[in-house]
Amino acid sequence: MEFVGEIENLSDIQRKAVEKALEKLDFEGGPVTIEAVGKKGDNYVASVLRIKADTKDGKPIRMIAKVAPTNEALQLMIQAEKLFSNETIMYEQVLPKFDELQNAADFPSHDRIFRAKCYGTVDDELNELILLEDLKDKEFEMRDRMVSLTNDEIRMALKQLAQIHALSFALQDKEPELYKKYANLLFDKWIQPHDEEKKSKVFMFFSFAALEQMLLGFLKSDKDKKRVQGAKGKSVECIMIDYQLSRLSSPVVDILYLIFNCTDIDTRKDHYNDWLDYYYKVLDDSLCHYNLKSSLVYPRDKMVEDLKRYGIEILFRVVTSSCDIHF
Repeated sequence: MEFVGEIENLSDIQRKAVEKALEKLDFEGGPVTIEAVGKKGDNYVASVLRIKADTKDGKPIRMIAKVAPTNEALQLMIQAEKLFSNETIMYEQVLPKFDELQNAADFPSHDRIFRAKCYGTVDDELNELILLEDLKDKEFEMRDRMVSLTNDEIRMALKQLAQIHALSFALQDKEPELYKKYANLLFDKWIQPHDEEKKSKVFMFFSFAALEQMLLGFLKSDKDKKRVQGAKGKSVECIMIDYQLSRLSSPVVDILYLIFNCTDIDTRKDHYNDWLDYYYKVLDDSLCHYNLKSSLVYPRDKMVEDLKRYGIEILFRVVTSSCDIHF
């Protein structure tokens, strides 16, 4: 295949993965154009490229390539290999399993989690790559990281979180061994290998806490990792696309990370409690489809307890990992 454009950003191994994905999409054999996506600072852990080609019928093929940095020092600093491994596990194993659970439960199409299609991955060190559906074709757009999400947009994101959390609880209930396998595979960025004392305490917490009150915590909920579809300037739909921080955690970790990292203080003051009520209602409704009750798998008082427990920790993470917070 002939690659043109930002070809220096793809290694030979990564190009072969792109070729394989394009062949599956009925690639017609013309040039494959590689373009850089976004501006400096938009993506912290990966370079993002847009891949353009055409099918044999002349229909456009569009993919997004998330490419790990090739600098070994940078890879080590941001733990890119492990974070890409997390996302690969999510797209290749966990999310397809969630599709199975939703299908088995005959979940309504309008209430299912939305996700980008994955066309292939590479997990070789310094060649990590994830190929995803280009959501621009569906009129999704990147939100400005420096602008707070609106009340409606946060509710859309909370709905997606509640639904994916419900799927985690459902997986734990219906296939506990598979759930444990996924939990063991996923890497927690916040536990450093050299921090043996902290590591021991956290693993003890995971081992002996009531597991029905834990789940796989999904995604880094930064504004720049959400694409919100709009109609006449109004957002109508959002989709989760970044799963690099998937790990064993409490549901409120995702909730608080989303709220602290994606809203300003005025929006939080006006809607914080309503957001929590809305999240829990969606969680409760979603669990019903899997014959589970929120009062048993994640009681509201447990959620309140977790909010108090993790609030300061999550605020600290937001402050230390991003300057994008508005007080």
